[in-house]
Amino acid sequence: MASIRDLKKQMNSVRAGFLDDCSLLVLAHGDEIAESVDALCQEAFDRWDAVQKRIKAYDKKADSKVIKAHFRDLKAEFKQVTEEQYEKLSALVGKKEEK
Repeated sequence: MASIRDLKKQMNSVRAGFLDDCSLLVLAHGDEIAESVDALCQEAFDRWDAVQKRIKAYDKKADSKVIKAHFRDLKAEFKQVTEEQYEKLSALVGKKEEK
């Protein structure tokens, strides 16, 4: 099993990449889309924080299969949230291009 530190680093890397993508979108499309992107970023970070807070919320005395399942579920949930946020970001770009 990968260490908890590595998991947190991976999550923070994804979060930083998303923030970079949002910043580039605002730079490319101007201030008219900035409020929507800001709201999307806030929502994404709130959801990711909720997942990240559960990293240490496992029974350390539990069977290793239970612990591995806990982290597997966390990774899957983080991936799902990330995909949903990128879909919303893509939808913002699509709305902007339609205008």
